Amino acid sequence: MIRTNTYSLDPKSYFKIMAVNRLRRYWWLYLLSLTFSLLLLERFGEDPVATIYVCIALAYLVGIFIYLYFIANSSKNKNLFIPRRLIVYSEKIVSQSEDNVHNELPLSYIINAIERKSYWLLYIARSQFIYIPKKAFVSPEDMAAFRKLIPRRK
Repeated sequence: MIRTNTYSLDPKSYFKIMAVNRLRRYWWLYLLSLTFSLLLLERFGEDPVATIYVCIALAYLVGIFIYLYFIANSSKNKNLFIPRRLIVYSEKIVSQSEDNVHNELPLSYIINAIERKSYWLLYIARSQFIYIPKKAFVSPEDMAAFRKLIPRRK
């Protein structure tokens, strides 16, 4: 059994996680769009097609991150930011929030686990994850045991 200290996700961290995930997944699209925009920049104002493309491409790039910011700060996500602690067993994870709500998740429901520098993301669907900061683990031994226990896609 592995226990974590109480932790919570804040909107700023949630935005950062979503933005980084978006950039990791679609970096090629953003790079291609930005490259074409820069190549067409010298014809900006002279050629209406180039002008429209540059405006739409740059507005799209900025708009995506503004959209993610508003999602992260939406009142609909308030349950994501409730302080909680986890108890990890060999077959399930139990989440206990400050308002005494207990949720159980079998480890078999985790489709992927991604370890980052300061946190873990346990994916239960393509865009749904459980956030666990590494500093929430009580000891380095608990984190090592957690690393061995959590199924990861190769």
